Amino acid sequence: MDVFYGILVWVGLGIAVLTALIAAWRSAHGVLISTVGLLVATGAWITAKAAEAHDYHDADGWADCWPSCSALQRSVGTGLFGGLVMIAAFGAALAVALIRRR
Repeated sequence: MDVFYGILVWVGLGIAVLTALIAAWRSAHGVLISTVGLLVATGAWITAKAAEAHDYHDADGWADCWPSCSALQRSVGTGLFGGLVMIAAFGAALAVALIRRR
């Protein structure tokens, strides 16, 4: 189950990154879409970081919980790594949209 979850998460992140870049390039509202995406991804990362920092229901156990990780531990681990990927993707998409806008 953990391998399937990992594959699903990283394929989903890859699709999200490509979608963000395509929307920034082709959409008339690319700046708005990229900005909202950047804010949502940043909010998700901050939430995961706060849960880990304050040890909310053993959220910081995501690094050593295998094979019996809870849904919260999986989501915190995914939010920390995947959130950074999405922040970088939406930041790049915002830069592309701003360049394209000119």
